[in-house]
Amino acid sequence: RGKFGKIHPKWTEEKKHPLHKSIRVLNEYKQWRTKIFQRDNYTCVLCGKGDGIYVEADHYPVRFIDIIRANNITLIDQAIACKALWEAEGRTLCRPCHLKYTKFR
Repeated sequence: RGKFGKIHPKWTEEKKHPLHKSIRVLNEYKQWRTKIFQRDNYTCVLCGKGDGIYVEADHYPVRFIDIIRANNITLIDQAIACKALWEAEGRTLCRPCHLKYTKFR
């Protein structure tokens, strides 16, 4: 059996990279999310649920992390200057669809 949790050799207490967290609180990120939500009418594009549910913006078809890596972004200023992050097509997903989609990606 494999090692899981804290006994795994690559275990880390911090689950999200600090740079990624910093990018997600930028004004540019918030504007990008709002644009995606408005375009999709705050409705999950996979299951169609909308009224009163929590929705999330998904970088699609290229994942957020893949954009970061492809553009060698290591600093906030680089992220702000990266047009690929803010011009990504994106889509609106409800939490269950987002979790299901990222789990099997």
